[in-house]
Amino acid sequence: MSSERIMWENIEDFGCEYLNISRDESGLVAKGTTIFLSKSEPCKVTYEMVMDPFWITKSLKVKTESNEKAIEINSDGQGKWFDNKGYELDHLKGAIDVDISATPFSNSLPINRHTWNKSQKRDFEMAFVSVPDMEIIKVNQSYTFLGDQNHSRTFFYQSGLFETNIVVDENGYVLDYPGIFSRKY
Repeated sequence: MSSERIMWENIEDFGCEYLNISRDESGLVAKGTTIFLSKSEPCKVTYEMVMDPFWITKSLKVKTESNEKAIEINSDGQGKWFDNKGYELDHLKGAIDVDISATPFSNSLPINRHTWNKSQKRDFEMAFVSVPDMEIIKVNQSYTFLGDQNHSRTFFYQSGLFETNIVVDENGYVLDYPGIFSRKY
């Protein structure tokens, strides 16, 4: 088993994240803690994401300390999602990846699931978790691979009206998410 630690600064909402990713032959487990200000209130969010070896999310647990809300969902890896009681979440049908608003780690999932050619664009349906309110909805996002340079790759990212260039390292982890997150370790 191997593991990797990452830290990001949350530039937009004053805060930081500590992430530990462990990997073995069965897949990956990402455990993160984010601390930030939300509407001038301190917020702490913890999450655990279990993925298969191909970066497909199998389960997600997200918890906020500030309002004591929690989400626990599981996926069949083919676009069907279930709550912790086994009930199918029809409103997420078709989403393969998850996107937690408080962490740039979510961007690694669609990036690492695919091999990319320069100028290639891919569209994704995401199970989007908004924190700290803990709402979960399906959203459309797209990534376009712009190229690589000095052990990093740049993607043009779009979600709704929001768009930016995201720079990731050779392992697909965000280095720079302009104005929002910056990798520190």
